[in-house]
Amino acid sequence: MENLTAHLKFKATAVCVIVAASVATAVAQLPASRAAARNLPNGPLLNQAAQFVSTAAQGTEKATKLEWFDAAKYGLFINWGLYAIPAGEWQVKKYGGIGEWLMHDARIPVKEYELLAKQFNPGKFNAEEWAQLAEDAGMKYLVFDCNHHDGFALFHSQVSKYNCYDATPWQRDPMKELQAVCSKHHLKLCF
Repeated sequence: MENLTAHLKFKATAVCVIVAASVATAVAQLPASRAAARNLPNGPLLNQAAQFVSTAAQGTEKATKLEWFDAAKYGLFINWGLYAIPAGEWQVKKYGGIGEWLMHDARIPVKEYELLAKQFNPGKFNAEEWAQLAEDAGMKYLVFDCNHHDGFALFHSQVSKYNCYDATPWQRDPMKELQAVCSKHHLKLCF
């Protein structure tokens, strides 16, 4: 029973562990100076993730969610934002590695980076198609990184105008659109 409980606790926040493992892999490939510049945690990142998982997965409500997550097994993690516009290139120079770190890696001033919002107009975005694709692939949930570390929100925020509705010509809320179609496709939408 103790092993089952530990297993279920792990499953509840597996997405966090997957993200932490991705970060750990990326950090392992960075020179120490770049990792330090990003203020990444000291010590083994996976141990910290395991500690988080253990702490986060307590209580009966969490146990219910763990059971659901364990049964769901398969989902989609979407990471999307302004950094998709320059696609790893800034002022004719290409930057390798993780695209969402372009602002940091290219040392782009905030005021300059914020101008990307005026170009953000993903007219081909179709929540229905994304949800249908996930359902057809047998997925049970979508995890959407809807507010990345650059501060740009992919939802209509009441906290800041730096979002896809107020700061872009697109003026849509993809999270609201996805939320409207996910239940129809038997998908849980997670932020």
